[in-house]
Amino acid sequence: MVEREVSKTLQLFPANTKYRVLIVPDRAAVADEYARIYGEPTQAPAFYSSRENLIVIPRECELNILRHEIGHAVVQAYFKAPIPGWLHEELAQRSEIP
Repeated sequence: MVEREVSKTLQLFPANTKYRVLIVPDRAAVADEYARIYGEPTQAPAFYSSRENLIVIPRECELNILRHEIGHAVVQAYFKAPIPGWLHEELAQRSEIP
């Protein structure tokens, strides 16, 4: 349901949005997963990894953060060619509010 709302907000309707969601206990575990994937620290409350097509969120996650990360997954699935990072982030930010 959230994915449909995000797609509607962004007016992007990819044919296939298969991605995984990993729910971890807390933000420290989010940082651990980020370090595992990217080999560097983060303070992000959650993240989407295009490398693994994976959303990592803490158990207690605000809806706008979940929408943001799903926004990244929708954008990634919609555009066949890579888009600039700033545009990816702008679209994900727009997906936070229905």
